[in-house]
Amino acid sequence: MANASTRDMSRSLMFHESTNGTNSTGADTSDDEETSMMSLENAKIEQAAAILHAAIEGLERPVPLHGQGPLCTLRWHKRLLPLLTLWAFLGMLIEFIVEPHWCRLAEHRCSEEVAGQYFLSQLPMLRRRSPAMIGTNCIYIAPFVIDIFLQHRAFGKKICHEDRMYVVYVCCVLLYCARPLVDLFAAGEAPPVLPFLRAGIFVVFFPRVGKQILIMAHSMIHVLELLALGFLLLVFFAWMALVVFPPDTEEGSAYFPAFFPGMWSLFVLLTTANFPDIMMPAVQRHRSAFIFFLLFMLIGMFFLVNVFTAVVMQAYQAQVESDSEHRKNLRQRKVKEAFAVLNSEGPLSVDDLQKVIVELSQYADTRNAQMVNALDIDTSKDGIISQQEFGSLIGALNTAMQTWVPPPYLEVLFPGLQDHPLWLKVKKYLGQVDRIGWFIDLVLVINLAVMLYQMWPVLTGTVSTNTGVAEKMELTAVTGWRQNVFTWIFIFEAAAKLIVLGVPTYFSIHTNQFDFVLTVIIAFTSFAIACPFIDYDDWNLVQVVACARLFRLFRLLNIFQPYYDLGRITFLLLPTALDIFMILALICYIFSAIGVSLFGGMISTDPGNPYHEAVAASSFGQAGYWASNFNDFGMGVMTLFELLVGNNWTIICDGFTAAAGVWARSFFVIFHILGVLVGLNLLVSFIIGGFVEEYETAANRLTKKAQNQEAEFLVDSL
Repeated sequence: MANASTRDMSRSLMFHESTNGTNSTGADTSDDEETSMMSLENAKIEQAAAILHAAIEGLERPVPLHGQGPLCTLRWHKRLLPLLTLWAFLGMLIEFIVEPHWCRLAEHRCSEEVAGQYFLSQLPMLRRRSPAMIGTNCIYIAPFVIDIFLQHRAFGKKICHEDRMYVVYVCCVLLYCARPLVDLFAAGEAPPVLPFLRAGIFVVFFPRVGKQILIMAHSMIHVLELLALGFLLLVFFAWMALVVFPPDTEEGSAYFPAFFPGMWSLFVLLTTANFPDIMMPAVQRHRSAFIFFLLFMLIGMFFLVNVFTAVVMQAYQAQVESDSEHRKNLRQRKVKEAFAVLNSEGPLSVDDLQKVIVELSQYADTRNAQMVNALDIDTSKDGIISQQEFGSLIGALNTAMQTWVPPPYLEVLFPGLQDHPLWLKVKKYLGQVDRIGWFIDLVLVINLAVMLYQMWPVLTGTVSTNTGVAEKMELTAVTGWRQNVFTWIFIFEAAAKLIVLGVPTYFSIHTNQFDFVLTVIIAFTSFAIACPFIDYDDWNLVQVVACARLFRLFRLLNIFQPYYDLGRITFLLLPTALDIFMILALICYIFSAIGVSLFGGMISTDPGNPYHEAVAASSFGQAGYWASNFNDFGMGVMTLFELLVGNNWTIICDGFTAAAGVWARSFFVIFHILGVLVGLNLLVSFIIGGFVEEYETAANRLTKKAQNQEAEFLVDSL
C-alpha cells in the first residue's frame, strides 16, 4: 500500500512537471520526492506508535488513518483525554443541583415556604428549562462533541465498526443534544434521561470502571442461577408457612396472610431485618415453631447467602482471568500489526525503532518510554529488528514505565545538584531514613497532648452547659496559635519532601499520601477560619479541622510494623477497590435517578400532600424517617446508602409502599440484589482476597530473607 502511494505521488509530480513546462528542474523533483518519502516515513512511524500505545493500554482500538491530518487529530484527542475524563466526572454532579421533575407538576411543593416539609438536600437548584440549565448542558456536552469529531477524523468510519464503546459514546452524546429540543417542543413532561446519559459518558471515559462492569455482567449468569435457587427456597418455605401458620393464628395474620406476603416476610428474614420479631408470635404460642425458622435460616442465610458470596467472587475472579488472557492476546495482535506496518517496505532498523519509541513518548501516559533504548531490543546486534525482538518491546516499555521515576524538578533545573554530597544527604534523611518523619511523630505527640489539655473539660463532660462555651473551647483548641504552629510544621514537611524527593517519589509512599491529604484539608480550612472575609457561624469548618487533626494522629500507628504493613497493603489495593466503589456509586446514582422519577414528592410532612396520611400511619412515619426520601437527587443518594448498610431498610421500604403501592417493593428488592448481594459482597470478597494474597507475599518474602540469612551464617561458620 505504501509503495502504491509512493508511485501515485511520483506520477502526479511528473504530470505537474509536464504541464508546467520546464520551470521545475530535476533537482527540485528529486527534493519533492525526498520530502514525500520522509512524510510517508513519519506517517508510518506515527501510525505504528499509535498501534503500540493501544497495545500497552490493552484496549481494542482501530488503526488510525494514513496521513498527517488523522495522526495530528489523534494527538489532540490524547491531549484532551485527561480533561475530558475530569469533565465527565464533574458532569455526574450536575444532577445534584437540578430541580426534581416533580416540582414542575406541583410547583407549590418546591416553594420556599413548604420546602422544609419535603426535606430537600438544601443545595441550590436550577430549573430544568431555565436558561442557566440549558447553558450548563451546552457547556457540558460541547467538549464531547469536539472529541467525537477528532476521533472520527483520526480513525474514519471504521471506528464505528471496531470500537463498541465509541458507538455508545456517540449515542449518548447525540441523545443528550436532542433532549433539550424535546423539552422545547414537547407539550408534556418527557422522561428525565439526562442522568443516565451522563452515566454512560462517565463509563466511556473511565475504562477501568467499564471493564469492571463488563466483568460483573459476564459473571451474572452464575448469580442468576443462585437467585433462581433462592426464589425456589422462598416459594417452598412460604407454602410451608401457610400450612404451619394458618391465617387465623397471630403469626399467620401478621406475617403469612397469603402466599406473596409470606414470600416477602421470608425475603426480609434473609436479610435479618425482621429477626427475631417474625417468629415471636409463633414461639410464644408453641416453642417447637422455632424449628421452622431455624431450618430456613440455616439453609437460607447461613448456607445460601454465603454460597452466593463465594459464587460471586469465584465468577468474578474467573472473568478477571479471562479478561487478562484476552488483553494478552490483544497485545500480541497489536504488536504484530505494528511490526507489519514498520516492516512493510523493508527490514526494520534500530534507528527506525528508536524513532517509534520517541514518538510513543509523546503520549501523556507513556512518557517514560524514552528510557527504552532500541539497541537493547536488538539482542542479535545486527542492526535489524526481527519480529521476535520486536515482541519484547512491550515488556521493556512496561518495565520502564513501572520502574523509572523522573528526577525532582530542582535536579532538572540544576543537573549538578544530583551528585552534590549535601543534596544526597538531605534526600537520604527525607526519603530513606526519614529523620524528619521521626520529628513529625514527636510533634504529633505534643499536638495530641495540647489538644487533650485544651479540650479536657469537653471530653470529660465537665464543661459549662451555657450556650457557646463548648464551641469557644473547641475553637481555641483548633485555631489557637499553638495549633497554627503545628499546621505550619506539617506544611513545611510536605513542601520539603515534595521539593527534595519529587512528586512521583513522594506520592509512592502511602504515609505521604495520607499526610498530604490531611495537611491540605487542615491548611485550607484553617485559612478559611482565620480569614476575616469568610463567615463560619455554623462551626462546620471548626469541626472539619478538629476531625482532620485527629485523623493525623493515625500516622503514629506506622511506628508498629503490623500497622505499617496494613496501611501499605490498603494503599496497594486502593486503585482496584476504588473501581468497585465507583461501581457501587454508579449503581446508587442510577437508582437515585430512577427513585426521584418514581417516588419524587411522595414523602413529606405536608398535610396537603395526598400521600401524607398513609405514610404517617406506616412504620416509616412512626419512626420519623421523613428525611429518607427521593424528593431530590442528593436525598435519594443518602437513602440508597442507608439501604446499603441494611439496618431498618424494611421501614424505609414500608413508607414508599404506603405511598406508591406494593409494586414499590420491587425497586428495593432489585437494589438489594445488585447493591448488597452483588456489589458489597464483591467488595468484601476482593478486600479479603487481596489482603490474604499480600500477606502471603510478605510472609514468603520474610521467609526467603530468613533462609538467606541462615545460609550466610552457615557459610561464615564454615
